[in-house]
Amino acid sequence: MIRSRSIHRRKPVKYRKTVLNMMVFLSFLAMLSTANLAHTLAEELPFYPDSMNLEKNTDIQIKAAFVHHVAKFVQWPAETFVDQKEPFVLYVLGGDRFISALDPFDGRMVHNRTLSVAKISTYEDIPYDCRILLVDVSEKEEISKVLDKVAGRPILTVSDQTGFAEAGGIIGLVAANKRIHFVVNQSAATEAGLVVSSNVMKLALSIYGEAQ
Repeated sequence: MIRSRSIHRRKPVKYRKTVLNMMVFLSFLAMLSTANLAHTLAEELPFYPDSMNLEKNTDIQIKAAFVHHVAKFVQWPAETFVDQKEPFVLYVLGGDRFISALDPFDGRMVHNRTLSVAKISTYEDIPYDCRILLVDVSEKEEISKVLDKVAGRPILTVSDQTGFAEAGGIIGLVAANKRIHFVVNQSAATEAGLVVSSNVMKLALSIYGEAQ
């Protein structure tokens, strides 16, 4: 007697890679809710140097890691990049507190492009090749000017400044109940021509400008 068996077709490599990345991202977000964030971060993200002072910089390091991870789930317009060799540039605007925390991610891959981290001191200097703009709280008095400067450009704006997303930034990072949460301004993302993964949107603490 011949037994029939079902044939399971393997999902395309691109599909499997997307699912794997999302699983890693979800695990990362779950990690943020643990009591001992510093040590868990060190265990789950082994690319962090052993010499890094996690007890002192836990909050900033978690936020820096979040920015790197979430960028993988945001789509930029195809015409954003000049060619396949153009790097994926993240600029930090303002203070220095994020620079060392982002160092482990400099040179890593985002959307098959090399991530390059740099700092700019004023919103007047935002270069044409900026893809992510991480705005330091030192710029809180200039937030409206910063957002006006990048309006309509394909730039993912992120900040832990209070009320950033409500003011028109795309992603705001907030701390509450010993967790790092994020809020999303969908209207701002759409205006910038960016598409944030629906799976990421489901994890947001709040969504502003959500389509009805």
